[in-house]
Amino acid sequence: MIHALANTLDSIPLYALTPSALIGIVVLLLLTGRLVPRRTLDDSLKREDQWRTAHGRSEDARMVSESARVEMTGQVRELLEHAKTADALIRSIQDVPPAAPDPR
Repeated sequence: MIHALANTLDSIPLYALTPSALIGIVVLLLLTGRLVPRRTLDDSLKREDQWRTAHGRSEDARMVSESARVEMTGQVRELLEHAKTADALIRSIQDVPPAAPDPR
């Protein structure tokens, strides 16, 4: 409907319209949201920029968090390997039979 209205308005020369018709067109454009006050447009653009900035910060924080997670995973693997080595060493010490008493 709005596209049909725009096509119809394009075909009508503006100088042929009466002042009341022009006011009616402006009111119709205001009601349909095609014509908005400058302050509303500026507020909308400002809000869009704020959201874009917030999204960028969020993505940066997510990337930092992801790299920290990857680094922490590597550290946990390394600690686990050390723990396995220490466990194997302690178990091997326990398995050694006690030495026979010295007969002297």
